[in-house]
Amino acid sequence: MTTNVPPFETDTQPNQDILEWDKALEKGTLTSAELATRIIHERKMIIGNFCREGDLGFIFAKRGAGKSWLGMYLAKCIALGENAKRWEVKESRKVLYLDGEMNASEIKARDLVLGIPTDQLAYTNHELLFDESGRIMNLADKEFQDSLLAYCIKNEVKVVFLDNLSTLTTGVDENDGMQWELISPFLMRLRRARITVIFIHHAGRNNEMRGHSKREDPSAWIIRLDLPQDALEEHEGAHFISRFQKWRNASKCPASLEWMFRPDATGGVDIRVDAASNLDIFRQLIEAGIDNNRDIAAEMDVTAGYVSQMAKKASDEGWLEISGKKYKIIAARRHYSASKDP
Repeated sequence: MTTNVPPFETDTQPNQDILEWDKALEKGTLTSAELATRIIHERKMIIGNFCREGDLGFIFAKRGAGKSWLGMYLAKCIALGENAKRWEVKESRKVLYLDGEMNASEIKARDLVLGIPTDQLAYTNHELLFDESGRIMNLADKEFQDSLLAYCIKNEVKVVFLDNLSTLTTGVDENDGMQWELISPFLMRLRRARITVIFIHHAGRNNEMRGHSKREDPSAWIIRLDLPQDALEEHEGAHFISRFQKWRNASKCPASLEWMFRPDATGGVDIRVDAASNLDIFRQLIEAGIDNNRDIAAEMDVTAGYVSQMAKKASDEGWLEISGKKYKIIAARRHYSASKDP
């Protein structure tokens, strides 16, 4: 066994020997024939048909769209082993939710309305952590990385939510791809331990995920949240549409969904999920830079004629400019009394 091996090169199993590189390559390299007979256990699904053990996933949106509501709801569903509405959760797993933004009272209130309290879900809230220890979480800090991984292994945590990327990565320039290397190797250590990581992150002014695209490369899935066209700003709770921008595990793009989190008469929260309006998805695709009829039809798995019908309705409602087969958003969202889809 070698000595003085840097911590970032060690395996997550505490009693595993670290071989010299010449021996490691001999033992860890397989021919095609050897690989064919090697038993490799498939990573289990955690959420629906898109999230597996060891995945890196992102949920991103503009401020106030409801990304923390969705993150905390998914965390509670995984911990309890309950379906997240249309997304199946097959079994209960231990979950750790790192919160770098909300105050402790808000975390407590949301957890209580999202499901029964459970020992399967734990929160590391920045406010409570500082009060108890004087410590501040930073995913770019090597000492914190080692301690977080050790905590997850010791407590058999299988899913970690990081809310959010900006507040939990102090001193890291999110537009500098090389600075992401302070965090990327740690995420690979979590993956080798089959711990799923779900980042909550902000959208930029262009409605895309803020920062350098390098962080997206190892991700298995990315979910974008947008306000529906008829969303009203004065309500409590959250109202948004979830749309996948990446889905490695699924054979085809999972359906876009419209989510509503509303306070109910009992002091809890009523959560409703429906298939998203095609017209809302149409608009989101144009905002994402997919602005021609053919590409939109392929993205939505509909006919070019149906895309033309949606474009005509959008033009009649006053928010779309049509130039041949290309489209341009010319007005902000507002409430429409007419039906959403053509």
